[in-house]
Amino acid sequence: RKHPNIRTSTPNITRYSSSLSSKEVGQIRKQLIGLSQ
Repeated sequence: RKHPNIRTSTPNITRYSSSLSSKEVGQIRKQLIGLSQ
């Protein structure tokens, strides 16, 4: 909740996850986590 931007972007990730593989989704999440920190 410290970073609302990530919260708003999460639905987009779930939307892309249908077309992306689990590995790609994991990498995207790692990038978002790295950016948040």
